[in-house]
Amino acid sequence: MGRNKKQIEAKEPINLRFQKRVGDRKAILVDHYHDGKHHYENTGLILLPETNEKSRRENARTMRKAEEILRERITQHLSSAASPLQKEKTVTIVEWFDFFIEEQKRRQVRDAKRMKCIKDILMEIDPLKALIDVDKDYCLRLITYLRDEYLTPKGKHIAPKTIFNICGYFCTSLNMAVQMGKIPFNPWNKLSQNEKPKNRGTKRDYLTIPEVKALISTPCKKSIVKQAYLFSCFCGLRLGDVMSLKWSDITDDGPKWLVGIVTSKNRKPLHLPLSGQARKWMPERSHDLVFPDLKLYCLNKALGEWAEAAGISKKVTFHTARHTFATMLLTLGTDIYTVSKMLGHSSVKPTQIYAKIIDEAKDDAVALADNINWSQTLS
Repeated sequence: MGRNKKQIEAKEPINLRFQKRVGDRKAILVDHYHDGKHHYENTGLILLPETNEKSRRENARTMRKAEEILRERITQHLSSAASPLQKEKTVTIVEWFDFFIEEQKRRQVRDAKRMKCIKDILMEIDPLKALIDVDKDYCLRLITYLRDEYLTPKGKHIAPKTIFNICGYFCTSLNMAVQMGKIPFNPWNKLSQNEKPKNRGTKRDYLTIPEVKALISTPCKKSIVKQAYLFSCFCGLRLGDVMSLKWSDITDDGPKWLVGIVTSKNRKPLHLPLSGQARKWMPERSHDLVFPDLKLYCLNKALGEWAEAAGISKKVTFHTARHTFATMLLTLGTDIYTVSKMLGHSSVKPTQIYAKIIDEAKDDAVALADNINWSQTLS
C-alpha cells in the first residue's frame, strides 16, 4: 500500500531497531530516518538469548548503553533542528515553548491542543520573558496564576489535576532546553515538593473481565477500533504506541512474539512479550503499520457506541484498555514488579495505583458479603 507525504513526514526520525543474528542474538541499530530513507547505524551492541539470570542482567546493561546512545543521537538531532532559534540573540520563553510544541507534534505526542493553551498562558504572564531568565520565582508565578487567576472560557478555575499536567509540560519544555544547551539547569527543580502542584489523583476507569468478554462478543461498527482496543487490553500499549506500531517492531520466534519499541510518551525502550490473546486481535499484514486505518477523529465515538451496545455504562476511552490490562494482570495474581515492567513504568510507584484499585475492589466484595442477610437466605 502506498504512503502519502504526510505519513512519511510523521515518522519518528531516530529509533532503536533490532536485527536478528546467528544463535537467536540480536544486534541493536540506531535507525536514522530522513529524506524518506532509513539509515542504520550499528552500535556494536548485541542482545543475548535470555536463558538465565546472568544473560538477563547482561541484556539490561546492554539496553542501558543503547538508551544512552539513542539519547545522544536525539540530542544531536534536536540541536540541528533548532538552528532557527540558535540564530536569535535572545529567545523568549514563549518562542521556546512554540518550538517545543512543534517538536512534540513532530513526535506525534498527544495533547498538542492543550500545549497551545499553555503557550497562550505564558503570553499572558510575561510574553517578553527571556528563556535564560526563567527562574524559581517565574515558576512560582506560573503556579499562582494557574491556581488563582486563570479562568476557563466558561469563567471557572481549572482543576488541580489540570494545573499539575500544565506544569508537567512546562517542566518538560525546560528539560529539553537544558538538553539542548539553551539553559544551564532546569529552574523547576529548585522548587520544593510543597511548592510544586500536587497530583490529587483521578479515577482510573477500567473494564472487568466480564466487561471485556462483553466487548469481545459485541460487534463494533469500526472493526479496526475493536481490534486495536482489545489488542491494547491484552498488552497495555498506549494509543500513540499502537498507532505507530510497525510489523518490523515485532519479532516472531515461533510461539513467542516480542514487541520492541521506543515509547512515544517518555522515549524509553520497551520490550514486551505478546500473549496469544493480544496477537489474536492483530489484523492481517497489509501495511508497514500494524493498525494502519486507526484514525483519531472517529475513535472515541466508535468506542462509546460499541461500549453502549455491549451494555457498559462506564466512559470508555482508549486509555481504559491500558488500565484494564494492568488490573487484569494484578487480579490474576501477577506481581506488581512484573506489571510495572510490562507497562514500561520507570518505577513501581505509578503502578501502585492499580494495586490500590484491586485492594478497594476486594474490600467492596467483602463488604457486599457482609451486607447479605445470610440467615434469611439459608432459611
